[in-house]
Amino acid sequence: MKKTKSLAYIFVGLLIVLLPSLSLAEVDGNEDSVEKDRSHFGATESIRKSLKYKIYDLAAARNNVHEYVDKSGHVFAVTWDGRIPPDLSVIFGKHYDDYNKTLTNYPRAKGRRNFQSLVTSKLKITQYGHLGHYAGSAFVIGTMPEDVSTDEILRDATRK
Repeated sequence: MKKTKSLAYIFVGLLIVLLPSLSLAEVDGNEDSVEKDRSHFGATESIRKSLKYKIYDLAAARNNVHEYVDKSGHVFAVTWDGRIPPDLSVIFGKHYDDYNKTLTNYPRAKGRRNFQSLVTSKLKITQYGHLGHYAGSAFVIGTMPEDVSTDEILRDATRK
């Protein structure tokens, strides 16, 4: 009985450690993994194509996530907006721990409620919001296609 209980705890511990790394896509991931994000958020998906990149629009009940994929199939940016912030551990994926470390050292600016602009070793992140409306963006540093600007991505995020 004691041995079975110990094995159960070990199994649950392994699931907790391994499942997040196996299950979901993120910024800096690949195009094939966008479906996993859609499933996690319980969202419907539509695709917008431009000459420079594809935008996967994932619309859920409380928020929208837009994943930007370059011609080689690499997710180079993600934007979001909605009534609640999305699960950032899903969006940042393997970069989430770095984000959390950077966030703990982030000084809170006076007079700028709920606005963050920070840079980790791989991501440039901006997010803001208040009760009922949140928005943000994350760009993988050094992977933006040459002929694409952050302003262009942010304009596309507001178009449907």
